[in-house]
Amino acid sequence: MSKEVGYSDSDFVEVGELSAIEKVLSDFGNKIQTELQKSLAKGGKFGGQIDTGNLYQSIKFTTEIFGTKHNFRLNLADYYDYVNKGIKGTKSSNKSPNSPYSFGGALKPPSSTKLKGWANRKGLNPFGVAKSIREKGTYGSGFYDRVVTEKVLEDLANDLNEASKEDVRIVIDHTIKGVFGKVG
Repeated sequence: MSKEVGYSDSDFVEVGELSAIEKVLSDFGNKIQTELQKSLAKGGKFGGQIDTGNLYQSIKFTTEIFGTKHNFRLNLADYYDYVNKGIKGTKSSNKSPNSPYSFGGALKPPSSTKLKGWANRKGLNPFGVAKSIREKGTYGSGFYDRVVTEKVLEDLANDLNEASKEDVRIVIDHTIKGVFGKVG
């Protein structure tokens, strides 16, 4: 006697837990988010890089599932890489000689108005700070590059490979049980 497999709701098994791939991505996201926030708080050459907390709080991840496709997105404030790599000044690149960014052209230095709150908290003149940043640039903290390394990405790829094998095994087990009833 054969059993027809259709596409009614009874033919699909709801696992109720995260798939192995979802768990790997969720664990990875939580770890990277925490490590990036710690790295940002530690900072670079001159200590922590947190003033208003906007960049710190922007570090979040999301995972979305579209059928069999998983989308992982790491969200950071759009200026994160300036903090990470630093910016060369118009007169000197000593602070971040390897940075791909420099003031001038499309990248404008922050105005004294934008720096006013920070400068006041530090007891500095916002106009002097703006001029110094424009001319001398900024140090990169390396907060992102210290965390998101080739090794971390290779480990993620390996973990996802193993997780996909586990998810396929679970689907096969559920399919066999659905078609033939309880096996074993």
